[in-house]
Amino acid sequence: MPAKPIALSFALSAAVVFGAAASVFSSSVQAARYDYLSKSVLGEFNPEDVVSFRARVAYMLENEAEHETVMWAGPSGLKGKMRIEVGYEADGIPCKRLRFAFLNRHENKEFYKVDVCKQAGNWQIMETPFASFSEEEVELLHQQVSLALEEGETDHPISWSFPPKQSGGVVVPFDAMTINGKGCRRAAISIYDKSGRSSGGTYLFCQTDEKEWQREVEQ
Repeated sequence: MPAKPIALSFALSAAVVFGAAASVFSSSVQAARYDYLSKSVLGEFNPEDVVSFRARVAYMLENEAEHETVMWAGPSGLKGKMRIEVGYEADGIPCKRLRFAFLNRHENKEFYKVDVCKQAGNWQIMETPFASFSEEEVELLHQQVSLALEEGETDHPISWSFPPKQSGGVVVPFDAMTINGKGCRRAAISIYDKSGRSSGGTYLFCQTDEKEWQREVEQ
């Protein structure tokens, strides 16, 4: 089942990570789902903050590398930092998981996570299998990918599952190669969640000096 876009159509005072960038993340969602945001740090965003935040997120999505921390300061005194945690594909569509941390004038902190995918030139919040994965599932996925890259036979699939959440996936490692003096392999990775949604893509990984596998972003 393909990744599903979620629409954003709630009040400006409750909009930031999910809706403050409504024109950055072009989609819509039932307002009731995000009513609680009006009582959060996000509820303190004024229109000028939203414009500033939108621009910062849009720039980050198009220009920043994974794990690079981007700072933001709004005209009202609100502050935040954000980063692209990981990039991946869902049904051939480029997606990114974003993490945000916000701080208001009273030093109150709040943290958010959102997955977005790019369709028709616009970034949209998406319901992808990876978006629903817990930290435990993500860690298990990373372990299986590392195992496949390190020990897997070329073109032989390695399956994994996480019974508590009825999720899992398959990793298929390809031939080893050398790129810029580093040992590398591509791998096809597919995952599914308990709702039956699935997605997949092919990724390049190379070993660091510490012999750890790290994904390389191919241009």
